[in-house]
Amino acid sequence: MKKTVFLLLVLAAVLAVPAASYAWVDFGAYGGYAFPGRIEETGLSTRPSGGEAGVFAHFSGSVIPSVLQLGIGAYYQRSFQHYSYYNIRFSYNRNVVALDGYAEITLIPVLHPYARASVNVWDSLGGNDYTDATAYFKTYAVGGGAF
Repeated sequence: MKKTVFLLLVLAAVLAVPAASYAWVDFGAYGGYAFPGRIEETGLSTRPSGGEAGVFAHFSGSVIPSVLQLGIGAYYQRSFQHYSYYNIRFSYNRNVVALDGYAEITLIPVLHPYARASVNVWDSLGGNDYTDATAYFKTYAVGGGAF
């Protein structure tokens, strides 16, 4: 009987802790469309656009259970860009591997604002119309949102 009561108390304690505190790893995939940006070079001014897709993974933990969650991880993103210059269509691919960190706050159960920062470890640009160019630790990103 004592073991049963003890197991029930342990089970009740485990179930009382919010489930979010057990999410040590999260994975995701995304895709979208990159709206026209701008390339400016001597004699060239054009607006590339195209699709992009990526995957990410984070190790995360609740600093304050159900209120503040921090995570660190990495992502891979591939962009398929194209643009026209003097009615000639050019295309290129951009591959990025980056380190990523985020902080998420739960204000109310349906509003989760977050901030995110990353630094590109490997950034490669290439394609049919370009010679490959690779850069290391050259670009970074910061952002935020809510879901």
